[in-house]
Amino acid sequence: MESLRITNLKCLKDTNFMDIKPITVLLGGNGTGKSTIVRFFPLLRQTVEERARGALLWFGKYVDFGSFHDAKFTGALANDISFSFQFILKGPYFSTEFEDKEQLTEVQLTLSYDEKKRITFVSRITCKILGVQIDISISGNRKVTGYNINGEEIETPGDAFEVWGGSRFVPIVVSKLYISDTRRGRLHSSYRRASKDLFFIRRTRALLKRYFSKRVLDKTIDSFVSSLPLAEHGQFVNSMMTPGEGKHHFIEHIRNLQNDDPIFSKSRNYCIAGLIHEILSHLSEHISALARNTYYIGPSRAIANRHYREQELDVDIIDYQGQNVAMFLRSLTDEELKSFNEWAGKNFGINIIVDCSVSHVSVKIKELGKNESFNIADMGFGFSQILPIIAQAWAISTNRNRRRRVGYNTLFAPTIFAIEQPELHLHPTQQAMVANMLVSTVKTAESIGLDLRLVVETHSEAIINRLGELISGDQIESSAINVLVFDRNPLDGSASVTCASYDANGNLQNWPFGFFVPQDYAN
Repeated sequence: MESLRITNLKCLKDTNFMDIKPITVLLGGNGTGKSTIVRFFPLLRQTVEERARGALLWFGKYVDFGSFHDAKFTGALANDISFSFQFILKGPYFSTEFEDKEQLTEVQLTLSYDEKKRITFVSRITCKILGVQIDISISGNRKVTGYNINGEEIETPGDAFEVWGGSRFVPIVVSKLYISDTRRGRLHSSYRRASKDLFFIRRTRALLKRYFSKRVLDKTIDSFVSSLPLAEHGQFVNSMMTPGEGKHHFIEHIRNLQNDDPIFSKSRNYCIAGLIHEILSHLSEHISALARNTYYIGPSRAIANRHYREQELDVDIIDYQGQNVAMFLRSLTDEELKSFNEWAGKNFGINIIVDCSVSHVSVKIKELGKNESFNIADMGFGFSQILPIIAQAWAISTNRNRRRRVGYNTLFAPTIFAIEQPELHLHPTQQAMVANMLVSTVKTAESIGLDLRLVVETHSEAIINRLGELISGDQIESSAINVLVFDRNPLDGSASVTCASYDANGNLQNWPFGFFVPQDYAN
């Protein structure tokens, strides 16, 4: 996922597309929508992990958005909430349909949500791929009520299409012809390989048939159509010109047509629409993998205990409040604990000691350069608040979290670590160390080929300044950091999002003057 756009969620009327870079920092006043962006990612995760009646699980084990009614922006002109994603995917995501298996293709997917009888459903799917836009409208009864390809409304007789997985985050739309022929096993071999929807194969055949010899059978034309690739316009036209069974008469007729002739563009539109079920299926898998690769630490973190009850748990993921951080540390092997302490020492100047008795575990902190260690309960709130973040960052960047969840999709989807207010109860010097840790986390992940994106909501001027210093010191490229500044419109209560950035010298560009200066209400 390269960027994200959210409309009509809480105070976010329309964020426009926001680049999600290796480090994306969210800044703004209270109540301006920063936390809504951060919590969107655990919303995805709880939706994918739990079995729900609707398409979104607004209230779950990570975050609580209430209901659809609670989550929708009160000043919304439309009745829906929508999420838009921009992906850059490789050919293998679309099986045999890419002409070039290493081709990078930009895909934009927008999912609009509505509510019927207090159940959230996907009301509209918009997919843009290779210059073709497909819009599908869906009713609360999971019926397709509109199908539009590049502005052309497709006439669909009766209930021609069906919605599979209406309660899933990305439903799949297929024609009943596809379902019927698949169940009866009546697809010829080339159609099975291509997986195109028979509804659009027949549409394309009707468009092209007049160019074929009358002796060519319909199934031969169908076989040709089903073999056409998902490709850019020029590649698609070339593939139509490729010699094949029954195509001599066809090629002679279309040879002299211009590349921009409607016969080519319309055929390509139908062929891409014929693969929309496969495209949506792969995007659904990709978003599901992204959700499962999401980690979240919230702002209300657990206070430290002097002792923790021993539990024979092998903890992979630290919960959003950091309540299980002691058991996470307890579950580390000696080698892993050594690795963690090297990480914590390098990035935060501390080492962790885990003491175990018969039934209790205690966590002690030893600051580098000092001889004594102290129980975390005696170290003040700051250390207990940052420890879950340090531990989760180490586990993610060293790939420990994914050792039991490795699969094709989880490996190719980005990993998201969403953090709210990492600076809580920390001295400004240690807040600056948080910036060091963020950069180190990204670089460590990059060294093992992990596509990691940190989404950090903060109020810390020290973190912002330190990131600029790290850029000027060549510790990280300025292009790897995005700064999103949030403000609120006093007229309608909607939030606006402005993109600021660092230059190569670490100076902030497009930064609002006086951002950290309090407003003088007296005047």
